Amino acid sequence: MGMGAIARPGKQAIHSHMKPVVETSLCNGCGKCVEVCKVKAIAIEEGKAFIEQGN
Repeated sequence: MGMGAIARPGKQAIHSHMKPVVETSLCNGCGKCVEVCKVKAIAIEEGKAFIEQGN
């Protein structure tokens, strides 16, 4: 079953424990992850993605 019937606050509570992660072994520095990260937690430095502090 999808989550379409759950109110927004309920969805946020269910997913609030999730933290952004970068799979560094798969990173080629293209920046696509930066573009699609919904919480704007990813940055690229020296050709590799990383999670910015505070996210």
